[in-house]
Amino acid sequence: MRFLNKIVFASTMFCAFSCFAAQPISGFYMGGFGGATLTKGKIGGGTSVAYRQQNFDKRGYNAGLQAGVRIVNVRVAAEATINTKVEMGDHQVEGYNYALELYYDLPFRSALRPYLNVGAGVYNMTIKSNPGLKTKYEKILPNFGGGFTLAMTRRTNLDVGYRFVNFGKKSVPDYDGESIPVKLLQHQIYMGFRYVF
Repeated sequence: MRFLNKIVFASTMFCAFSCFAAQPISGFYMGGFGGATLTKGKIGGGTSVAYRQQNFDKRGYNAGLQAGVRIVNVRVAAEATINTKVEMGDHQVEGYNYALELYYDLPFRSALRPYLNVGAGVYNMTIKSNPGLKTKYEKILPNFGGGFTLAMTRRTNLDVGYRFVNFGKKSVPDYDGESIPVKLLQHQIYMGFRYVF
């Protein structure tokens, strides 16, 4: 019975918090975010004779800043993100990007609101091969994802989200002059904070 009372009390408090949750306001906002990444890579294969294809799943981190505007349930933000270096066999991958992101906050009248996200940006990637070879490339790539926003007050918001980016395929030279194909994609889990002015 005591356990049941606790469940009823917790449910009542959650409903009360959700029903009387502060509705976020429109306006200009700034914020920051950071989290964990899972970079999946395929290196070698194709026409490469010396390098049989190897598959890698490497964890890393990223962090970024954003500035945007919210109008009703739509947010548009400019973001800058940097990714930590990840090791993939004889190769190291790192990069940064600038992106324009579009968010749609689903119209739920509660403190916790889901959102959808699509965007596109300029991704700058650097692939280093041992010993000392470096390949840089720049691509305009789309991304998509979603998450949840916790409206702590009318002006402060906490975001938890997921984003997927496919970096595509690039050939990098090896020390013996052979061209090695590298294919990369990334899953991102992040937490962020926004303040509306």
